[in-house]
Amino acid sequence: MASTSAPIPWCGFDEFHVKLIEFFRQRAMQTLVPLKLRKLCTDFQKENQINLGIAQLLHRARLVKDRIHELKELDMETRTRMLFALSVPVDLYFAAEIREQKNVTLEFDNRNRIAKYTNGGGINLTGVHTGVGFRAVSDKDHTIQNQMMEYLAERSMKVNVPLPTKTFLDDFKKHFFEKDSLARLWRRYDAVKSSISTTTKYDLNMRIKMMFVSGAKLPERLLRELQNHATIRVDGKNRIIEYTPHGGTFSLKGDHMNYGRRKSVQEEVDNTEVEDDAPEEEEFQEFENSNMVVPKREESEERKCRKRNAVEEVPGISSIKRGCNEEQNSAKHLDQTLPQTSSAAGIESRSSEPLDVINCRNVLIAIQNLIYSLDSPPFLDEVLLKIEETLMTGGEEKIPTEALKLVLISSLGIGSCFAVDNNTMEDSKNYREFLLLYRCTVYNLNKMEQLEEIQRKIRECMENAANKRLPAKGIRKMIENVLAVVN
Repeated sequence: MASTSAPIPWCGFDEFHVKLIEFFRQRAMQTLVPLKLRKLCTDFQKENQINLGIAQLLHRARLVKDRIHELKELDMETRTRMLFALSVPVDLYFAAEIREQKNVTLEFDNRNRIAKYTNGGGINLTGVHTGVGFRAVSDKDHTIQNQMMEYLAERSMKVNVPLPTKTFLDDFKKHFFEKDSLARLWRRYDAVKSSISTTTKYDLNMRIKMMFVSGAKLPERLLRELQNHATIRVDGKNRIIEYTPHGGTFSLKGDHMNYGRRKSVQEEVDNTEVEDDAPEEEEFQEFENSNMVVPKREESEERKCRKRNAVEEVPGISSIKRGCNEEQNSAKHLDQTLPQTSSAAGIESRSSEPLDVINCRNVLIAIQNLIYSLDSPPFLDEVLLKIEETLMTGGEEKIPTEALKLVLISSLGIGSCFAVDNNTMEDSKNYREFLLLYRCTVYNLNKMEQLEEIQRKIRECMENAANKRLPAKGIRKMIENVLAVVN
């Protein structure tokens, strides 16, 4: 006996991702050879005038690719052609479902990607997948994934409720003294969960327990097999929420918390639902060249007076850049103009109003999201690890918002010093795209009025960004500069 919750339409994807899926479907139905994911994202960006960079689109495309075989809105042939066109590895159970179709010939390469597909309808797909756009699996990946699999089996013997991913990974890091960032471990754990159903290292009952505890999705074919000898229920994401084998040797029951990888800043902006007391739509004003919106605010006379009388303590972007022709001069000049962390915490309010402060944890989470939105590049691993450790051990202190504002402005100066016109530079990001993410980070601090000046300065920098690139060293220095005020 088996029962399921109502399936979630389009696997829970929002309108943007459904549009991306439809675009991939159209391209897949027009090709007989594998396609390049980056080229597809570039075409999607141009055709739909999307204000997202290629890096963000690639991230979203990879989220979509991993769920193609679960899209019940598409027939089997369409899903198969999409898997082929996008070079997606196919698991054992879905491969069996494809072969159940009439007159089908199916062959795979050494990474379980479809190398040949024919059916009785005249479809003949064949091609070699180049592997471009896929992260290589290193020896370290294999070692850690094997450790995760063994540790999950060990935990599954001791617990009988689903474990949130972050809880499992935190325990894993402590148990194995693992120094990798949470983001990298999360990716490896995703790979582990997808391979549980087909591993031959454990018997069926143990694999069921591991899938239940980890929240791994149950393949449709395995679900049908289990109906014959167990009472089983799954949720809308095909995760086991109840399982009792006939004979009652053990029983599992529990709901899965909808914990997932922390969204990037841009994803949170795109997918945030409007609250009941949020301003009406007409009260919002679009950012120039951006799909983000911020509420317009009426300035009080007192605030206008404070702005007129305010004395700038940090030089503007143009003056900083003039003094930073060389990297050494840049560091020296910014050290002189940047307020020290110890003194920043003691900044006095410019009015008789109480000093406005912000929780350090909020700043740390905002920077963590910024790094996630950059796809957690290796040159920021140490920074990300430090943030995670701080969040686990503290981060509840408060700092003046004015101090944070000064540091955010000086970080913009650092970025403008490092940005160069060099499209061949390795380990670099498009400067304008990074500024957009930096702008989202400031927006998500929920200090719109206090940090309004920074938004203005970011817009100024974006106007002069053109086709500049920001090297890895510049990105790291900008982020470390902000973290100095909260650590």
